[in-house]
Parts: sequence; structure tokens; C-alpha cells
Amino acid sequence: MITSLGALGAPRSRATDINNRGQVVGWWGTFSETRAFLWKEGVMIDLGTLEGRWAQAHAINDVG
Repeated sequence: MITSLGALGAPRSRATDINNRGQVVGWWGTFSETRAFLWKEGVMIDLGTLEGRWAQAHAINDVG
């Protein structure tokens, strides 16, 4: 089954990993900035950029 995770209003997003609890990480953004996200329980959570313009989450373990 495919589930749309959304993009928090940005034109693009990409999921990069999923754990056994169904939590997903990845990135969303524009062509001038990307931000990391955590998706869990149907909600995409912005993890920010850690003071820069580019951040991407690439992996998540089963602890979350």
C-alpha cells in the first residue's frame, strides 16, 4: 500500500527510511532549502535544518 506523506506545503519531499514501528524519515523543501522530517502516526513533523539551509534524515532505528 502506498501512503502519501505530504510535503508541508513545499513542492517536493522524499522518504528515505522506515522502521518496524511505521515511522518514516526523509526530507522536504524547495530548490533553495531542504528540511528533515519525521512522519509518525499520520503526522509529518518538521525537524528543521540545524541552523543551515539543508538537512535530510536518512535513517531511523526501531527505537525511533
